[in-house]
Amino acid sequence: MNISNGIAIIQRGGNCTFSVKITHAKQYGASAVIIYEPFHSGMELYNMLHNNSDILSVYVQRSIGSRLFNLAKDIRTQLNITLRPINIDIDNSLD
Repeated sequence: MNISNGIAIIQRGGNCTFSVKITHAKQYGASAVIIYEPFHSGMELYNMLHNNSDILSVYVQRSIGSRLFNLAKDIRTQLNITLRPINIDIDNSLD
């Protein structure tokens, strides 16, 4: 499989760390990685520790990741993804 310059959309879980998932995506030619939570619908944030500083990687909640994954199944679909930072208030709520 070659996803040259594409974005890998990967489910969280299994026996692989974030670093291993990102490394595998990079080896297959991905230019970025989106990892999503496949089971829980909350807004939890995870620190994705990895040693691949030369590849963009983000973690998204289930609703976003599942939608992107389903859209990407159709090779005719072209996705334009815009990333923006989120702000976390002192009470840990997301803006």
